[in-house]
Amino acid sequence: NARPLHAGLVTGSGDLIGLSSTGRFLSIETKSARGAVSREQAAWRDMVVSLGGVAGIVRSVDDAAALIGS
Repeated sequence: NARPLHAGLVTGSGDLIGLSSTGRFLSIETKSARGAVSREQAAWRDMVVSLGGVAGIVRSVDDAAALIGS
């Protein structure tokens, strides 16, 4: 009985949502090494960044650390 689970803020929002250590909105989209980024995900990332938040697509723990400045 497996079926898709649709969750999140809106279509395209990051997998991980929170606040950075500086209090900025944080959105992280996690992908595998070959995972494709959808138009909606790219648009979400661009919107968050344009509004002063931190957002990105990460494919490793190192990518995530670099994004959040650790």
